[in-house]
Amino acid sequence: MICKQISTIKHKYYSVFIILVMKLNLEFWMSKLPKPLTVIPITHLAIPGSHDSFSYTITPNSKVGPDATMLVKFLNFLLGRRLRNFVYKWSITQTSDIQNQLLLGIRYFDLRMATKPNDINFYTVHALYGDPIIIELINIKNFLDSHTNEIIILDFQHFYNFLEADHVRLTIILKSIFQNKVCPMPNVVEKLTLEVMRKNKWQVIIIYRHEVYDNQLWPSSFWPTPWPQTTSFKKLIKFLDYGLKTRKSNTGYVTQCLFTPDKKFILQHFNLSLQNSCAKPLNAFISSWIELQKVGCRDGVNVIIADFINMIGFNFCKIIVNLNYKLI
Repeated sequence: MICKQISTIKHKYYSVFIILVMKLNLEFWMSKLPKPLTVIPITHLAIPGSHDSFSYTITPNSKVGPDATMLVKFLNFLLGRRLRNFVYKWSITQTSDIQNQLLLGIRYFDLRMATKPNDINFYTVHALYGDPIIIELINIKNFLDSHTNEIIILDFQHFYNFLEADHVRLTIILKSIFQNKVCPMPNVVEKLTLEVMRKNKWQVIIIYRHEVYDNQLWPSSFWPTPWPQTTSFKKLIKFLDYGLKTRKSNTGYVTQCLFTPDKKFILQHFNLSLQNSCAKPLNAFISSWIELQKVGCRDGVNVIIADFINMIGFNFCKIIVNLNYKLI
């Protein structure tokens, strides 16, 4: 009986110690996961991610992108820089650069790609053009080289002004940068764990949401990412709860904890920005919802993404990573 009590106390303090370590060092949070968490499916782990991850490279001087609305493209000819200043406030979703996102614990990146005429580079885009992506990808690769037990999920969500030849060229670049770090599409998704990835020295999962025939790229259907098009707290929570309740057990899943303003909302908040009108109130509210979520089961969370993940007082990555310890 006494031995059992001592064992219980030791387990209790071990769990507390682990959680304290997690709070102090999210740079290595995957590396520090206890053994039981490295043998469950990656699709059942709670993983923090960023929405429009590279949008911090957008500036008010950026050119209007191919994904901008026709109205924005038209007004750009009339208003120029004044319009782009306004579009910038509603397009940027992250202020933390890639190195800092990685150090904060972000392990899923949401990417939107575009080409430019007579330019061989691939650019990040969100109404405005950002920087060429190859620099950011190399930064991720360098991080993985020095963090060999961490893994990254790259989700190529949207492609603008892309020809099939551009897709071929981009996939070649991805494989040349990450080489043997790329995790091929498994026959059974539920068997892919951190332990399996480490044994094979895989560190990168590439989701590619365009039809390509390559077993190193995961198709869209294996990592659904339903988009809540709302600025209502009530509607967002209802949407997120329903999505988790109905998610498939044999795929990953992305929960998007973010607001999407429509034209009416933007006009009503004309003098504000996406950060002040949407992200700030939502990030203050959504933390308590995230803390209540389950992991490691059919209706549990997997990847969770948000805007402005480094917002003061948000503790976004910490809250998500600590969900995994509910399984111990």
